[in-house]
Amino acid sequence: GEYQVVVAATGAGGEELAEAQTSVIVPDAAAWQEAKAGVTDQVLPPWTPLEVAGNSVACWGRRYDFGGAGILDGLISAQAELLGGPCELLADGSAVVWDAPIVVEAADDHVTMARAGTGAGLTLRLRTTTEFDGMVRFDLTVTPVDGTAGPGELALRVPLISDHASLMNHPGNWFEDETCAGAVPAEGWEAPNTVWLWTGDGMRNVGCAGLPKIRRRGGWGRIYRESRWSRRVTARSCRCGWRTRRAGWRRSAASPGG
Repeated sequence: GEYQVVVAATGAGGEELAEAQTSVIVPDAAAWQEAKAGVTDQVLPPWTPLEVAGNSVACWGRRYDFGGAGILDGLISAQAELLGGPCELLADGSAVVWDAPIVVEAADDHVTMARAGTGAGLTLRLRTTTEFDGMVRFDLTVTPVDGTAGPGELALRVPLISDHASLMNHPGNWFEDETCAGAVPAEGWEAPNTVWLWTGDGMRNVGCAGLPKIRRRGGWGRIYRESRWSRRVTARSCRCGWRTRRAGWRRSAASPGG
């Protein structure tokens, strides 16, 4: 609608010194608040439709390999492998054993796989969604067996090849903490308790973002908490990971992601 805006200036005694007014038109927001302009499942150039071959999903410039011992077993970017081994989910230090993944949905813009796993008194259901721009989302549902308490700790270990992890970036005060972004120091670098992290070599990169949320079912008495990403880089090895502990447990002195 149309509104009149009036501005008046008054003196110390309350007398009017000047006045100005103008009209302002405020468009009806309903026309665009619910609009779907720009919302599409179309694969936007230069990206290309996803390609599925067995347990691998390929997008423009990247390929993800699923189906092995980890939740992700290979990550090729710009014709180079970035992982030094499978990304393993550990329950109290023991790797979860996974069934072969099943493709439940395959479209040009996304591919969803499902698989089941067991470990440390748990059954797990994992849905992995790969999108056309290279983002991969993991949705994990954890159920205790026979109402048991479940493990005291879950951890995700992501081994990286150091040659492709020469640069790093994570949240922090960029003016006071020089490790927030830049080259990985020769003596190594560690960023515990960060909500996201990034590493790469200028041509390729791997990023882990967000605090993971674990759904629980059955008689699990305590929710897992203290969820954080961490990453450690040295001259010979590079790893990043996520670790969470059941509520009521004290923090361990061990290095996260180990």
